[in-house]
Amino acid sequence: MSSCLSWQLSQAFHEGNPTIPDGASNPMARIQRELEAIRLIELGARANLICQLTDVNKQVVSRLYRQLTGAPSAPGLTPFTDTWYIKNDRLMLHVSVVWRLFRQTADFGCSAAQQLIAVYQAYVSLVKTPLLNITRVHFVTRLVTTLSWEERGCPECRANYLAPVDRLARSCYGCTLYFDQRCRHCNATFPLHKKGRPRKRCLACGLVR
Repeated sequence: MSSCLSWQLSQAFHEGNPTIPDGASNPMARIQRELEAIRLIELGARANLICQLTDVNKQVVSRLYRQLTGAPSAPGLTPFTDTWYIKNDRLMLHVSVVWRLFRQTADFGCSAAQQLIAVYQAYVSLVKTPLLNITRVHFVTRLVTTLSWEERGCPECRANYLAPVDRLARSCYGCTLYFDQRCRHCNATFPLHKKGRPRKRCLACGLVR
């Protein structure tokens, strides 16, 4: 990854207080966990996820939520399948972006909450229109650890990307989107079709998709 991205991740991680040694009797550790909870609330995380990541009591999180937003945390369960992500290739392209950010921050020596905060802040600063909220970003790692998704190498651009284990296509989602618009042989642009099926033959070289 570029030095610019590494700098953004470092800035996102170090924003706020430095890491304080944890411990049930350490009041500074409790304060840091509550500060992490506050930042997660500001980024849109739900109460259940905040409690899971910070070990802050749910009553405390609920109180912080009302103080910061004027409303309780939105109801609803965290995702448990990849159905939402695989609806289109653009969503999965964003998934690969946040996965690379998670890998980049794996050796930062930070808590799970701090890592998610750093990854999400870097993600929203890197993409023009973020498609994943902080809950969806967090669940990406769960889908990898449960072996629902795997990391692959794209033969077209040589980049690593995430994909469901049962996905048959070889190219990454970025290249798939790119070659939906351009010919793989001559790189000519396919004409746009507002209605009906896209053209199957390249008008420039005659290659059939």
